[in-house]
Amino acid sequence: MSTITLKNVPDELHASLKERAKAHQRSLNREVISTLMEVVDKHSDSGSGVQEDARAVREPLSVYVTQQDIDSFRNSGRA
Repeated sequence: MSTITLKNVPDELHASLKERAKAHQRSLNREVISTLMEVVDKHSDSGSGVQEDARAVREPLSVYVTQQDIDSFRNSGRA
């Protein structure tokens, strides 16, 4: 197993992780590993997790952007 050292962890984040660890009855180290694994696993299948997150935000707001919209935004203001 490898070791990672985290530096300059904000106090609020440290406190939140400690609270989560206590709630899940884990050590702080195990909570950090579990949280990282959850995030990496969620977003590892070629971006599908990101797409699902975007869809979850977009659908309740009824915001849909087409490729034509993207091209228009990209080219606006260009001569």
